[in-house]
Amino acid sequence: MSSKRKPISKSLRLKVWEKCNKRCAYCGRDLAYKDMQVDHVRSVHCGGVNDIENLMPSCRMCNYYKGAGGVEFLRKELRQVTKRLTKPFLNRLAIQYGMMELKEWDGKFYYETNMICALLNLGKANLT
Repeated sequence: MSSKRKPISKSLRLKVWEKCNKRCAYCGRDLAYKDMQVDHVRSVHCGGVNDIENLMPSCRMCNYYKGAGGVEFLRKELRQVTKRLTKPFLNRLAIQYGMMELKEWDGKFYYETNMICALLNLGKANLT
């Protein structure tokens, strides 16, 4: 098996970008086409392919943090962020003085809460 990835065509890349209203599928941030990273929901390393069902538009930060770990890995990691932010002294000090406010994340990604994006991804939950 070749370790070289198959390139994603420009037409498929455009479809991926439009899949979630030109937003990151995970955080919902607006994405310029040139800044979008095409994320494999199921990584190529784990057998994922370049099909539209397995591809999501992603910002660099979400794609980097998710890595090859999958969507549930990303969800688990993000749920721990608030707790981890309260550990450094400087963050606790900022919270104490009202300079910073932490909120718990609801655990839902943009593609799960946006109706159009959710409809396009119906039946794809088994990819995670």
